[in-house]
Amino acid sequence: MRTVITTAVHPVNIRSQPGGGGAVVRIVPRASTLRVFSEAPGGWLQVGEEQPFGWVHGSMLDP
Repeated sequence: MRTVITTAVHPVNIRSQPGGGGAVVRIVPRASTLRVFSEAPGGWLQVGEEQPFGWVHGSMLDP
């Protein structure tokens, strides 16, 4: 399972479903390391720690 790091610029909203219309279920501090559990069309990644807790757009992650 790969890991990603959230952007160092600002905190990142984690959403209940892929897409900007999903409810924000968590706000992750900047520069947090998360696991990727799955991917959805449009650049959305299901992320979490031990278990998935929501979706983030790939543009909110450091390359």
